[in-house]
Amino acid sequence: MIEKFKIDIPEEKISKIKDKVKNYPWKLISDLPSWEHGTNLSYLKEICNYWIKEFNWKVFEKKINSFQNFKTNVDGIDIHFIKEEGSGSNPKTLLLMHGWPGSIIEFIEIINQLAHPENYGGNKEDGMTIIVPSLPGFGFSGAPSKPYGPRKIAEVLNKMMTINLKYKTYVAQGGDWGATIANWLGYDHDNFCKAIHINCLTMRHPHGPQTDEEKKWQEKFKIDIPEEKISKIKDKVKNYPWDLIPDLPSWEHGTNLSYLKEICNYWIKDFSWKVFEKKINSFQNFKTNIDGIDIHFIKEEGSSANPKTLLLMHGWPGSIIEFIEIINQLAHPENYGGNKEDGMTVIVPSLPGFGFSGAPSKPYGPRKIAEVLNKMMTINLKYKTYVAQGGDWGATIANWLGYDHDNFCKAIHINCLTMRHPNGPQTDEEKKWQEKFDNDQIIQDGYRTQQATKPQTLSYAMMDSPVGIAAWIIEKMHGWSDLKNNNIESVYSKDILLANIMIYLFTDTFTTSTWIYFGRREEGGRLFPKDFKKINIPTGVAIFPKEMSEWPPRSYVEKIFNVQQWTEMQSGGHFASFEKPDLLVEDIRSFFKKVKI
Repeated sequence: MIEKFKIDIPEEKISKIKDKVKNYPWKLISDLPSWEHGTNLSYLKEICNYWIKEFNWKVFEKKINSFQNFKTNVDGIDIHFIKEEGSGSNPKTLLLMHGWPGSIIEFIEIINQLAHPENYGGNKEDGMTIIVPSLPGFGFSGAPSKPYGPRKIAEVLNKMMTINLKYKTYVAQGGDWGATIANWLGYDHDNFCKAIHINCLTMRHPHGPQTDEEKKWQEKFKIDIPEEKISKIKDKVKNYPWDLIPDLPSWEHGTNLSYLKEICNYWIKDFSWKVFEKKINSFQNFKTNIDGIDIHFIKEEGSSANPKTLLLMHGWPGSIIEFIEIINQLAHPENYGGNKEDGMTVIVPSLPGFGFSGAPSKPYGPRKIAEVLNKMMTINLKYKTYVAQGGDWGATIANWLGYDHDNFCKAIHINCLTMRHPNGPQTDEEKKWQEKFDNDQIIQDGYRTQQATKPQTLSYAMMDSPVGIAAWIIEKMHGWSDLKNNNIESVYSKDILLANIMIYLFTDTFTTSTWIYFGRREEGGRLFPKDFKKINIPTGVAIFPKEMSEWPPRSYVEKIFNVQQWTEMQSGGHFASFEKPDLLVEDIRSFFKKVKI
């Protein structure tokens, strides 16, 4: 059923809107003069003043009503549309679709030009019949009972055109969401939609870019944090209420107050994020979309004539900063006293929900993240094979890459082990290790349990507190590292600690980074599946003595992995790439020489 429709907005409704504009609390808004921070305050006040005093909606209402307006019901949704019959003797039909934040207003001045070209110096026979809908959930159309994506909206509009309006064929045109809907009309409904015209492209080919030109177009990314954002963070640090914090002098209760105040003072006065931003941007940075998540990664091509590819993965509370000083060592060993032919192509992603990557809509565990990263490596980046390396969550993700994706991931190198064999320890040595491990981990279970069970609650406390996030992260850097005389700066500079923390703050990812703990619990925790089959791809193991997640005996590890390299280091802890970069690089390089892929 198709019903005529006329727009007639009551004056009372118009007045109420203008009253709200008139009474807006402008004095509460900071005056940032340029547009780079968002809508310019001066211009917004100017247009709002015009809105109150001079703007006349009824002028536009009259323009819209000068066309034939209708409503028709499609799958329970009342769809509003304008229809203007073309002047041609046998006019083709054009479905003209807006996007967001647009509306039918976009087309008010061109409908007649398209339908009646003879009035604009054109040929009458070129006139086409124009259908301009308000998309479902937009403007004068009704909304669906739940969110519809562009593919579903394409289905609705195709039904409108063919079932309700009885058109046998039509052409679709759009920009923004209109273009995306047109894509889906051409893909799913080409028996009716016989051509499309688009002035925007948001969809992507599932195989990703192929040529060098395509790769550069799609993925290049540069980090550029506004000075204003840096200053806001430093202001919050500066105004932290230190006098409310009890002074417990040691580290056993958590992050030491004296040290935290010291590093925060340095943060305010001396730390320069732009130094690290420049280091990150010295590499090629990209973004690519996998299953709706924008994944950021660094890519450094290896010097070798035929380099193998290394997927290098951080954990929590780390970031890509962990690897900034070793990427070039791995990719270009000839610059560090090594052999050019040992150079490997290095891919360093920000994990989903971390750093400069987007977050999933709900917590992902390491197994799901392994699936995402394998798609990135094989579908988007087109690698036929690769090797995965990681510590902390990076190691756990590497385990799952070796378990689920060994048709692409041909070897793994790990410097931490968090996963467990479903059959548990068997020998006396293994059982003693398990008992010791469980006792050692009691003191670590606080943060882990919180993040694995109630990460949302933690986020409320942390979201607006740079000092809180710094304390939470620094405690782990202190407690999990191989320090001299309990001095955190025997391993880390203040700058490297703060650079890592700042990534969490700039990207607002402290909350979503903790989701991986919740996700692992939902995936089944530390245990591999009951029907576990040994991971048979070559595995390299680098054991650093102060690893907080103590390694099992080799007999246990070899029940899980095909261990081809086992290295016990003399020093170092959980954050191997920070603490002992040269040892880690050499071990990875040595392992690569043994791997044939």
